[in-house]
Order: sequence, then structure tokens, then C-alpha cells
Amino acid sequence: MAEESDFRQARLEKLANIKAKGMDPYPASTKRTHTCQEALDDFATLKNKPAVLVGRIMTIRSHGGSTFIHIKDETGQLQAYLKKDILGPEEYKFFNNFDVGDFIQLEGKMFVTKKGEKTLEVASYNILTKSLKPLPEKWHGLKDVEERFRKRYLDLIVNPETRQRFLLRSAMIEKIRQLLIKKGYIEVDTPILQTIYGGGFAKPFQTHHNALDIPLYLRISDELFLKRLIVGGLEKVFEVCKDFRNEGVDLSHNPEFTLLEIMTAYQDYKFSMDLVEEIYEETAKDILGTTEIEYQGSKISLKRPWQRMTMIESVNKVTGQDFAIDDPRTEATKKAIAAGIDKKELEQYQSTGEIIAYVFEEKVEETLIQPTIIYDYPVEISPLAKKCADDPRLVERFEHFIVGSEGGNHYSELNDPVDLKQRFIDEKKKEKSGVEEVHQTDNDFVEAIEHGMPPVTGIGIGIDRMAMLFTNSKSIKEVILFPTMRPRGGGGDDKSAPTVNAKEKTTKPNKMEKVDLSMTRDDAFALLKEHIKDEKNIFHSRETEVIMRALAQKLGENEELWGISGLLHDLDWEETQEKPEEHGKVAAELLKGKFPEVGINAIQAHNYEYNKVVERQTKLDYAVACAESITGLIFASALVHPDKKLANVKAKSIRKKMKDKSFAAKVSREMIKECEQLELSLDEFIELSLGAMQEISDELGL
Repeated sequence: MAEESDFRQARLEKLANIKAKGMDPYPASTKRTHTCQEALDDFATLKNKPAVLVGRIMTIRSHGGSTFIHIKDETGQLQAYLKKDILGPEEYKFFNNFDVGDFIQLEGKMFVTKKGEKTLEVASYNILTKSLKPLPEKWHGLKDVEERFRKRYLDLIVNPETRQRFLLRSAMIEKIRQLLIKKGYIEVDTPILQTIYGGGFAKPFQTHHNALDIPLYLRISDELFLKRLIVGGLEKVFEVCKDFRNEGVDLSHNPEFTLLEIMTAYQDYKFSMDLVEEIYEETAKDILGTTEIEYQGSKISLKRPWQRMTMIESVNKVTGQDFAIDDPRTEATKKAIAAGIDKKELEQYQSTGEIIAYVFEEKVEETLIQPTIIYDYPVEISPLAKKCADDPRLVERFEHFIVGSEGGNHYSELNDPVDLKQRFIDEKKKEKSGVEEVHQTDNDFVEAIEHGMPPVTGIGIGIDRMAMLFTNSKSIKEVILFPTMRPRGGGGDDKSAPTVNAKEKTTKPNKMEKVDLSMTRDDAFALLKEHIKDEKNIFHSRETEVIMRALAQKLGENEELWGISGLLHDLDWEETQEKPEEHGKVAAELLKGKFPEVGINAIQAHNYEYNKVVERQTKLDYAVACAESITGLIFASALVHPDKKLANVKAKSIRKKMKDKSFAAKVSREMIKECEQLELSLDEFIELSLGAMQEISDELGL
């Protein structure tokens, strides 16, 4: 912190010098004749002619009476040359008050250096903005990944690939707009604040309108309003909309996300299947120049036609069973168990359709690597879709899947008001029975349908996931400019966290006191490599570190203390693996006087079952124990995944393998469950840990 303070103070002094000279360090406007790229492209006509360029200073290299700098604007980067003989001694010396990160105006003539670089020879300069903080030199490691998301402005400045990713996202959305408008669709805007949320299964964000004194919800979908427009006579409408769902955050979910919703009158879901394929294929050809792409190591072809299967066909193909929609529930349960589904997991489902859908989620989804359309879903899980004419137990609904993830939900819309009202009644019964995510009864929408809605088909494509695919990004945070992040140090009042019975705790693990942490992360990693030589053990230490850091952020704890404790928890493993009773003790001796006692205790406590030195008592103790234990379960799950890619492993798969004690049998399920001592549910802990490890999947080679 002292170093950062010194940097700022030095720049404040330079700012004072600029003001003392009578220069405005933050002028309202500037002169500009060319962008950086225009100056480079038009060099032949600009050579030895006056030009005025502006941009941010990215580098400064001084050699006696000469200084070379690079300035950067939106179009590119260009070199400029400042010479004492041209500027004069006083002006040349005054340039010392400029730093990397400042915005500057340069006037001069273009020429070519001896090394052949097109350069602006500066005749005069002027300050446009004096920066008070230095730019980061580079991004590396876990902390910098987090900082890239939190401080996207810095990410955009120093990482050109980030800029390209968002330019591609923008071009992708624009191409989709052009394609739809060319087909006669009208782009519309519908309400974000809604009195009744609907159009999907999700928990909403709720707020209150003071003047009207009514509760309002941020929309989870714009579907029902688009259908109102169809009732009103608009036959082809679409919206690129922001939706909000008060749910978990992981590699493919963000609470605020972008959805493309399309409604087409006088067509059915087969028309929508064709349109979805066309949107992907034509956008890829236009933006990427090809339909053959790579996503996280998997070769993907977006070329039409895609594979299409009914949900039941796909389940039978993958499981080898012979599910049928007319199976009695007991028979469907037997087949699901034979397919490897836990019997207890099936108890919550009351119908054959729900069981088939669950088997699909558990067994089929992750196998759908190439673009695949799955259609004809059970009516029980699709309250707003039209029933199939040849079998009313199924609905005309489809989803498209790519690399094991759902890319959108689509169907022929239900326009029978009597049927719709009954389905809303059925959903209300589910809600009363304890089901949290159900469709809310929207009587105004039912009334609209009673006025008559023509046959209509709807499409919903996740724009963020499509952008992930097109930019080969493994995390949704990479394609959202400002993803939702917990504030540094925890922050917020998380009332959704489950309570833990105090009797179940050894002690009440209070928030960690501030500690003097003299050991840096670099020091810790060097120490680890000094004592641990096997790369697999180093990977395990890194996995534990990233989970510990994620836990610290969520719980508002000291991230460096928790991260280093995780990194060094097995510091003595290669010395003590044949003597488990010594594991932790040797590490304590190695760290004595170098690392805080609370961290040393946690390192010893994670092996208390064998060394009997320190019993787990604090949050840090429990965190190290459960974090290092779950790494083995997640790593093993990646190895048995169809494509062996950690990025494609789902939290539900980890939860299932948690129950299968024959899988990764040496992993202690009991220690993983100690996450409850952190007041985290097992589901929360699994999602957090999986997300943390997925962030370093490239480093792990998974």
C-alpha cells in the first residue's frame, strides 16, 4: 500500500507542476485530425505534413535528448518521437511531468525511423488528462483474474484480446438483429419492472415502488409481454433483453444476463428449430468467417442441419433403457435406477414425465457436444407450451444444446386460455406443496389470450452463452463487461445463507481477526516448490488455494491469509506421506515465525484425525479441511467426463458423485460436509469450489 501511495503522491506533484504552468490538466475538448490507425494507413499522403493525434500514453522510453512514446486510441497504437532540439530544452524537460496512463494531444509530422517504424515527430504537446494511478503492467494469477472482472476498464486497456472479445460480441448481436429485421421482424421493448414475474422457472429479484406502494419484480423473461403484442396484431417481434434471476453464480450463470426472445405468428416449433440453426450458422459465417469452431478443446460444427432427437429418444439412446411416456411411475422409477439414478433423488417427482426429464438432465445433457436439438418435452415441465397433437402428454417444446450446455428454450406457444388457466392452477398447487420455482398465475395474460392469440412459436437464446461459444470463453464473466461480483471483503447482507444449528458446531467460528501477514504469496509459492517436487501435489495445493480464496471472498475473510493457508496446507506431504501422524507437524515447524499462528493451526488441524495436535475450531480450520477434500472429488469428476474438460463439469454431477461413495473412495465426504460449519450449504460449497477450480482449468491441464 505504501508503494501505491508513493506513486499517487508523485503524480499529484506532477499535476501541481502542470497547473503551475497554466495548463488545464483536464480540458473539455481537444483538436484531432486523424486517429492512430488513419495516420498509419494514410502515411503516404501524411508524410511530412501536419497531423494532430490524441490518445493514452502506453510506453515512455527516454535516451538523453530523445524520448519515444506509444500512444493508444480506440483504433490502435502509434509511436511518437519527442526531441529536445525540436521542442526546446524547457518543453522537453517539462515532459517529465507526463506518465504512462496520461491522455495527451500531439502535433507534428509523420516520418519513418531507421528501424522502419512509422512515427509522429512531435512539434508540440498538450495534456488532456493527468492520471493519478499507474496502469498494471500485466495480468497473471488468480487475483488478477478477479481484478479483470472487477476493473474491466483496466482489462480493456492492457489486454487487447478482451477488447476483441467484446467487439465480437457486439458484432454478433448486430448480425442477429440484421438477420431478423431482414425477415420482417420488429424489435420492441417490454417492461423490466413487472407486477407478476413469469415466462420461466426462476427466483426473481423483488423491489418496492414507493409512490404506488406496490411490490415489483425484475423480469425473469419478457415472453408474456411479447405474446401480448402478438394478440395485439404484431406478427413478428423480437427483443434483445436484460433479464434477472436471483440464483447462483457459476461459469455459465450470472444474475443479470442477456436473452434474445423471438415470437413468430402462424408458425410452430419446427419453424423455430430451423430459425435457431440459421441464426447460429449465418452469424458464425459472417462474424467468424467459418462454421467450424473450437470451444475449450472440442471441435464444433455449426453448419446446418443439426442432430435432432426427442427427449425420450435421447434418454433411451444414452441409458440403454426403454422409457416411454405411458410408463407407470413405478416402472419409470425402476428404469431410472437401472440407469444409475439415486432412488432418493426420484422421490420428489410425482410423474413419469418428471422422471424422464430428470434422467435427461443427469445422464444426457453433458453428452451433447455437437449442436443438438432435443424436442417433445413432458407437459409437466412445460406449462406454457402447446400440447403435441398426437400425444397430449408431450408438448411442442425444444432446447438446443452445444458442448453439453443448454443454449436456449423454445416452443409452440399455448394459446388455449382454458388449458392455460388449468396449468396455472396446477402450478399453484406445486407452489403450495413446497416447490419454490413455479410459474406465477398471471390473470391479465390469461385475459389477453381469451381475446384470441393466433398460432405462435417462441425462441429464447442466451446471448451470453452464445458469445462464450463464439469467443471460446469458458466463463460467462469473460463475455459480460461488468459481471455481478461480491464486493471486496464480502459485503452485503446475505440472508439467503442457511442457518446452522449451534449444537452442531464445535465452536462458533467468528470472523477472523486481522493478522500480520509478512509472507507474500510469491514467498509461499517458492517455499512450496522447495518442498514439493511432484507436479500433481503442486496442482492439488493450487486447487485448494483457489477454493480458499473464493471462500474468503464469499465470507468476507482475509483472502491472502486464507489463500496462502490453502496453498501451504500440504507443505510437508512429500516428507510425511509414509507417516500420517507427522503430517502437519513438520509444516508447522517450517512455518514457525514466518506465518501467522492461526494459519499454522489450520494447516495442522486439517489432519487432526491423524496428528491429534490441533482440533478444528475456527472458520479457517474448517475451510482448509473441506476445501482440500473436495478438490479430489472435482478432479476425479473431470477425468471421467466425456470430454475430460473441467470447464464442462456441472455442479449437479459433483453432487451425484458425492453420494456415490465408491467414486473417488479416498475422498472424505465427512470433511467436505464441514462446509456447514462455515454456514454454507453443501450445494453452495460445491458450486463455489467447482467455479474456483474451473478458473484455473488451463493451468491444471483439464
